[in-house]
Amino acid sequence: MTGLDSLEAAVLQTESQLMNTCTQIDTLFPMLEQLRPVSEELKGLYEHIDELEKRVELLKKSTKYIEKEIQKIKHALKEEERSIRDGTPRLLWQSSTPVQHQSNG
Repeated sequence: MTGLDSLEAAVLQTESQLMNTCTQIDTLFPMLEQLRPVSEELKGLYEHIDELEKRVELLKKSTKYIEKEIQKIKHALKEEERSIRDGTPRLLWQSSTPVQHQSNG
């Protein structure tokens, strides 16, 4: 085999590889086009999941705040019950602290 023969064989092999690559690309493009709507739907789904996770975190914070407030109320009720048992009842409204509401504006 001469140098020219080996060069020709290399060119034919490269040409064959190039044709295979082009065939694969021609096969992949339609598949990619079919996957595009799925990809966009998944993107929207993940954005929705992110939004839900943010809402869950807000709910956790609200729940913790409500739990603390419930504990305060339970404590005040126990104190009131103790006062009643001891014969020195006090009115809850006199010992409670007023609730302050925050405006959103």
